[in-house]
Order: sequence, then structure tokens, then C-alpha cells
Amino acid sequence: MTKHLPNTVQKHCVGQISSPPWQKNTGLESLFTAFGIAGECLLIVGGAVRDALRDYPCSDIDLATSATPSKMIAIGKMAGIPLRFVGKTAAGDEDGQGVAQRHGSITFIVAHQAYVITTFRQDCHTDGRHAEVISVDDLAIDAARRDFTVNALYADFRGNIYAPLPESLYDLTASVLRFIGDPAQRLEEDCLRLLRYYRFYLHDRGDAAPVVIDGLNARGMTQLKEAKALYYSIRDQQQREGDEGDEGDEGDIDSIMASMVPSLKSLSLNRLFQELEPILTHEKGVVAARRMEHIRVFHVLFPTHQSVLLQRILASPPPNPLSWTVWLWILGVSKGPLQRTDTKQLRALNAMGKALASFPAHYLQWADDIGPRQIIDLGYCYSLMYPQHFSLPLGWEKTIVRIDSIPFPLQGRVLLQSGISAGPHMGHLLNAVRQWWIKAKRRPDAAACLARAHEIHEIHEKHRK
Repeated sequence: MTKHLPNTVQKHCVGQISSPPWQKNTGLESLFTAFGIAGECLLIVGGAVRDALRDYPCSDIDLATSATPSKMIAIGKMAGIPLRFVGKTAAGDEDGQGVAQRHGSITFIVAHQAYVITTFRQDCHTDGRHAEVISVDDLAIDAARRDFTVNALYADFRGNIYAPLPESLYDLTASVLRFIGDPAQRLEEDCLRLLRYYRFYLHDRGDAAPVVIDGLNARGMTQLKEAKALYYSIRDQQQREGDEGDEGDEGDIDSIMASMVPSLKSLSLNRLFQELEPILTHEKGVVAARRMEHIRVFHVLFPTHQSVLLQRILASPPPNPLSWTVWLWILGVSKGPLQRTDTKQLRALNAMGKALASFPAHYLQWADDIGPRQIIDLGYCYSLMYPQHFSLPLGWEKTIVRIDSIPFPLQGRVLLQSGISAGPHMGHLLNAVRQWWIKAKRRPDAAACLARAHEIHEIHEKHRK
């Protein structure tokens, strides 16, 4: 067992992960050391533990601790670790203790990496997105406030696994996605759980491959066996009473979530995108999108979306997942809400409609503005919207990929060296030459492009005079 673990944590140990991936993270190790020196328990919780048990890559690491917010601040100061507070600090709360006490979370910055550490807590008030909490010392109480059973798994740095909820291990192994407690209450506490449900649904569906967990101890094996027996007992009872089993459960969940969809409008567009992108670009994303469309998620959040095209995509899924930029275009997201998005994506979004209108004859001229992946996706969209006119040449996708490998031969530094002064006009000049080069089927070389640039520049200068 790891030191500094109270009995309220140790009693939930169900086994150990062999060589957990986070042991290679020296920044994370320094956090565990700092909390250990202070005599406090620190645990990894949620997605990282779930993914490690599945042998998936671990990305974000969330942490939970027995330390109260004030003790966390003291630990950070003692170890010289910069802190950032979740939520807005009020006047007179210079050290952040007030906001930390309300929400129970503090971000520790180690080696330029942010780690959100949350005290073991119990919600006492929520506004539908953020909760005010009280600190507790019982891991089971902390687990009971989380969203799904598969996210109520904890681990220490050595890889010891802690499962306060008896259903967690079985649900992970059997790919069962289940809310903790009452689904309606969980959704009222945090409306974002609605989208997270569909994101996890792609991994935790009944037809997914079973997960085998090695390294379980006697308690873990017993817990797994009893939870499995209980699950099948409940399912058998549902079938005897005429319910539809898993499909009926999904229908019940969808009806509960349908009433919560309007609350998603309170979220920022960027926050929505963070949840929607991994859903819609997943290889089975259309499966989740169908259920989301059934409860009118897209109608409520994106009223200007291309409804007919979306319906046809859901009915006839693409051979490969559509890119996120094309999904933004389908959802009717305009340039306005995307001011912070990279310019390449904005340029692509602005060109989508023109590119689609250019099919099937002139689609190649948009490859630079939109990109080969997006052009191929638009070709698929075109085939759904205008099936009677779809006549792209055989092997057109390979042509797109091939021409994308031909670099534009003219650069700004070459224009400077040739005597053209720097300024905003240079970007316009390069773009004009690039369009000419594309229309010439990318055949002109660097010398020809430079000559064309000077022709355009001279014409522009004459008009100025």
C-alpha cells in the first residue's frame, strides 16, 4: 500500500495496474511527493484510470486529494509550485482561498503542465454547471458525486486501484455506461454530462469488446463477481416484466436528457466544441449523433444547421469520419463565433459553400483553401445532396491527395529579395499568384510565379497612380 492513505481509502483497494503509464510523468511524481511529505493522500481519478485499465493512451489526468483547499494552497507554497484557481476570486481574496473553498479545486502548474486537484468533496449547491462543495474524508462520498460508474475509479502513483462503488469494475469490463444514482439529478447538477454521456457511449456500449482487468486482488474479484450477478438479476427481472432490456434503458435515458437539452445553451461555444468534436469525429460518431438528433440537440444548439444534409449523413454514414471543420460547416457555425479559431480553419469555412457549388467540375481549385481531407469530405456531402448529378471522376480522392503534396513555389522572402516592399499588400499578392498557379494546374515553377507576381504588382501600381 502507498503511505499516507487513510483507512477510508485503503479499504477500497481492489488490485494493482502493472506499470501504469503515469509513472513516466516526472511532474506528476513531484506532486505525489509534495502531498506525501505533507501527509496527505493524492489519487488519480476518472478517465486516466479508466483508460489505463483498458490499455488506452492516457491524456488528461485529474487528481483528488484528502487535503482541504487551504492545505492544498499550503502544500503548493511549500513546494514552490505555481497555483491557479478555478473560478473567479472575489475582492479581498488575494490568496484564492475563498474561491478554492467554494469549488474545492486548485490547478497546480508543474513543468508547464496544468493538473487540476480537487479535494474529496460533497456537493452542497449547484447552478446546473458549477457546484459549491464541502470537503469530506470518505472516498465513497467523493465517488458518489461523480457522473458515471466507470469514472468513479481511483489509483495512486504506484498503480493501486481503488473502487468505492461496487458497480464500477463490472461496468468497465462489460462496457456498461451507467449514471451514478438518479440520472435526472446528475444532469441537473451539471448539464455538460449530457454530452459526456454520448462521448463515453462510443466506448462503453454493450457491443464493445470486453475489458479484462489483470491484477485484481481478492476484494476486487469478489466485487466484480457480485456486481455481475446483480446486473444480470436486474436485467432478467426487467425482461420478465416486459421491458426491452438495454434498449429500453437507452430510451429512458434519452427521454430524461431530452428535457435537459435547452440548458446546454448556457454553455459557451468553445466549451460545446470541446465535447462535440471527439463525438462527431469518432469512427462511430454517427451512432451517437443519431441519438443526439433524436433528442434534438442539433436543432436547439445550432438552429441554422443544414438539416437535410445532416439527416442524410445519419442515414448513410461516410466511409471515414468527417473532419471537424466540415462538421462546423454542416452545423451552420459562422465566422462570427470563431474569432479565436486559427485562420486556416476560418478560410476553409468561408470557402466551403463555394467549393461545394464548384462540384463536380472545378473542385480542385479549392484544395489549397480548404485542404484535401475537407475537399474529400465535401465530395461525400455533394454525393448525398445531389445524387442524381454526382459524377466525380474515378480516383478523384487520390488526385486530391497527390496535388496537395505539390508545394506552392513562391515565398514572401523571394518577393522581398526581388524588390517588392513588405506590407499587407504582399499577402494579397501571394494569394493572387497562388490562385493563378492553381488555375494553371500547379505547373508554373518558381521563376514563372515570380514573373507573374511582378506583372500583378506593376498593374496594381499603375492603378494607384
